[in-house]
This record gives sequence, C-alpha cells and structure tokens, in this order.
Amino acid sequence: MKKIFKKIEFKISACFFVISILIISLMLFSWYKQSSSKLMTYEKEETSQEVKNASIYVASYLEKNKNLASLLAMSAESQNIMDDKTDFKNLKDIIKVSEKSDEFIKKIFLVSENGNIISNEKVNLETNKDMKNISWYKKLINSNNMAFASKADFSKISSDSSKNIISISKEIKDKNNKRLGFVVINLSYKFLEDFLSTINFGKYGYVFILSSEEELLFKSKNMEDFGKKDYEKLLKKRMKPEKMDFVSSNVFIPNTQWKLVGISFSNAISNLKKQLIESSLILALIVFVLTLLVSIFVSKKISKPIIYLIGEIKKTDKKLYKIESLPQASSEIQILTKEYNNLIDRIFVLTEDIEKKEEQKRTYQVKALQSQINPHFLYNTLDTILWLVEFGENEKAIKVTKNLGMLLRNSLNIDEDFVKLDKEIEHAKNYLDIQKIRYDNKFTYEFIKKIQTSSLYVPKLILQPIIENAIYHGIREKKSKSYIKIIVEKNPEYLIIKIIDNGLGPKEKKENIPTKLGGIGMENVNNRIKLLCGEKYNLKMQRENGETIVTYKLKIIKEI
Repeated sequence: MKKIFKKIEFKISACFFVISILIISLMLFSWYKQSSSKLMTYEKEETSQEVKNASIYVASYLEKNKNLASLLAMSAESQNIMDDKTDFKNLKDIIKVSEKSDEFIKKIFLVSENGNIISNEKVNLETNKDMKNISWYKKLINSNNMAFASKADFSKISSDSSKNIISISKEIKDKNNKRLGFVVINLSYKFLEDFLSTINFGKYGYVFILSSEEELLFKSKNMEDFGKKDYEKLLKKRMKPEKMDFVSSNVFIPNTQWKLVGISFSNAISNLKKQLIESSLILALIVFVLTLLVSIFVSKKISKPIIYLIGEIKKTDKKLYKIESLPQASSEIQILTKEYNNLIDRIFVLTEDIEKKEEQKRTYQVKALQSQINPHFLYNTLDTILWLVEFGENEKAIKVTKNLGMLLRNSLNIDEDFVKLDKEIEHAKNYLDIQKIRYDNKFTYEFIKKIQTSSLYVPKLILQPIIENAIYHGIREKKSKSYIKIIVEKNPEYLIIKIIDNGLGPKEKKENIPTKLGGIGMENVNNRIKLLCGEKYNLKMQRENGETIVTYKLKIIKEI
C-alpha cells in the first residue's frame, strides 16, 4: 500500500484531484454568484427597459399634442385673439377636428390676456380683463409650456383619477414676441392608463408617476393593493432602493418634470436562487466523482499536446505560419490551435490592409498634388493678368497675382494631410477671387460660418475642386448672374460644410451631373475624406429648388 502512495502517477493524480476539486468548487461558487447577479441584473434591466419604453410612449404622445398646440398658436386667427369681435371660424373647425380625432383629448381652448376664450364648448373658468391675476392663468404662465396635472378647474389633483386632467399649454405671441394668450389642450388621465398598461412587471408589479415635488400623480391598479408601503420606502431611499425585496427603476419623462417609477418584486428571483443552490450541490457531487475517475488518465494525456503546441509556437518567433493540431489533442487544445491560426490569418489580413491603405494614401497625395496646379487654370490666370495690365487695370492685376501666389504656395505644400479650416477657407477665397475677376463678376460668393472655426481641422484641399466644378459646369454656361454659398456648421456628430450654387443643373444642360474635374474629381475628394477621416464620413451632391448642393460630412477634429 505504501508503494502505491509513493508512485509518481498517484501523486500527480492526487495533486490533480485536489486542485481540480478546489478549482471546481471555486468555479461552482463563482458560477452561482454570477448567475445570481445576472438574474438580478436581468430583472433590473428588464424593469429599466420597460420603464424607459413607457416614458417614451408618454413623451411621444405629449409631444404630438405640443406640436398641435404650437400649430394652433401660430395660426393667423390666433393673432387676433385679443379681438372679441372675430368669429374664429377656421380655428374652431381645426379644434373640432382635433378633438374628434383623438379620444384622449377632453377639450381644446384658447384664452387671451384680456379674458377672451375660444372653444367649441363652454369653458367654466374664471376670467376678467386682466388674466394675469387669475390663479389658473398664472399656472399656465408658470408651467413654462410643460405638461402638468390638475383637476378640470386647474386646482390640485384629486385622488379620483377620473376627475383629473393633463394640461398642455403653448404661448400665443405676436410679431414683437409679446404674449397674447395661451393654447390649452386638456387630456384625459385615461391615456396614462392605456399607455402604461403595456408594462409587464408580473402579478404584483406596478408603476406610478411622481411630480417634481414628489406628489403622486398617477398609480397603476396593482399599487392600490400592494404598493403603499413600498412607495413610502422608495421615497425614504430617494428612489434608490438597497437590499429591498423588490427591484425598481425610475426615469424622468422627457419634456416634463415627472418621474416614472416601475416596481417588480423579486420573489421569482429568490426561488431561482434556491434552485441554483440545489443544482450546484448536485453538480458538484457528480463532478467530484468524475474527477477522481479521470484524474489519472488526464494527468498522462494532458501534457503531451501542450508541450507540442508550445514548441510549435516558439518556432513562429522567426516566421509566422499555421500550426497543425495533433489528432489525439483535447478539444481545448484543438480550439486553442484553431484560434491561434485564426489570429495568424487576421495578422496577415491586417498587414495587407495597412499596406493597401498606405499605398492608397500615397496615390491620393500624388493625385491631389497633380490636380492642385491645373495647367489650364494657371495659363488662363496668367492670360487674365496680361490683359488686365494691357488695359491698365493694375490694381486688379496686382490682386490676381497676389491671390495666385498664395494659391500656389498652399498647393505646393504636400507635407500635411490636414490644415486648419480657416486656412482651407482662405485658399478657397483666393481661388474664387481669381475666377471672379476672370469671369468679370459673373457670380458672387459668400462664406457663412455658423460656428467658431479657428480651432477646427479638415483634410487639405477639399473645397477648391468642388468650387471649380460648380464654376465650370454650372455657372460658366449660365447667362444670368449666379452665386456660390459656402456654409459651415456642425452637429454633435459631424462637421457639416455645404457648397451651394444656382448654376445650370443636369436637367437644364441635358446631361448627367459631372463627377470629375481635371485630375481629381468629386469621387476622389470623397475617397480622400473616407481615407483620412473614416468610412462614415463622405461627400454627397444633390439638386434641389434650382440649386446644386454639395454636402461634406466631416470628422470634428480640434487637434492634430
């Protein structure tokens, strides 16, 4: 018996068994913790998503009615609301159609600063010649055009939700931005019940809505039976429950001061945790027995494929190549070998892609350089300078010469891919000034900067080719005077530049919109933008209302 204990196979098996038991125990424990955590996380995410969806539904419906209120406030008849002699027929017809088209709209009316009320039905509210002193009118002023809850007379909400309304108001202003009154749309509380009834929080779950003062504005049916204590707990914890027997999520409803809260109980999670514990114990017992049986066999077999794999990987230090897996290797070793080979393939692909991009970059730089100094443009400009001098237009000749010099200096600098936006605009201005003199003021141009551009960078020489395209293919053949506008603006994701001209379009010229000019065209500029900024950035052209509009969507770059 002692000899058995001294055998290396026994010692390896014993060590392997003990280590396996420890590892498996830790894995089972970790699995249990992670599974429990995932269950809770899943429940929280489900609750949060349901609440977010419901808030979006409510916000969308409120936004739709805000748009309706804005439409009524901007109507021509609304401007005469202070005049009690106007019949407002068209306005009342619109109100009637709107009320009939939406079952949740209880009433729409307009009220002026001097107490005039426009509605298809009688409005039982206090009025006088100076509405600013009326309490319910003050509430409209203080609402800041945001939805609020009240009773039909705009007093404090009732515990009986059928008596409450949701009011949406919009100021009516004259041309001098002076308030003339309000458009008011009263909505039934039933729309909240219908919209929020889609939330599924289980048998005992519920939702409710709180105002900014934590006043209960709405509660679902389940809350009347199960939610009072939990509602009080949530308020004490300031909407962040910890170690409670339920899961909650809350979100502000957009364009309101309301908070939507959803509650789902964790009874089901507790039952699942118990089942996890039972399953873990059974699984652990089975694994322990199997580990004891296979430990001796595995200890002998596991080392050979690993040693082989390590040896093959070391050989790849000098040259990358794929490794062939041993037939007797375990599935884990085969998977590892396969993933290693996939990694080698990805390295080859990435290396090839990098080489292609570098080659493309060099090619575009050469094309850009070739196109920057257009021989025809240079010849025509020098010819323009010559006849300006001959006709005694010395100041214009000096200006063209100066602009040409600055244009050539910027064009010949090929050491940079990006330049400041202001520098790129200045380059375009020099080009436009030359062409404007050359074509005898056949067109005007204007740069409109809607943002601060001094710190922004763009790919070099992307404006001139498109402006040149507009002049040669749109403006040159047009008999009347034309214009070119360059507009610079941005949104949170893109820097937007638009080049707009009213030259001849493809229909007037009976030909397709040109896409190339000289050695570099719109497609080339578009490819350079994608290469330097990324695939989602691009250049697009469209014809609209007699104007050709070229739109750049560029990456917002503030530092190089």
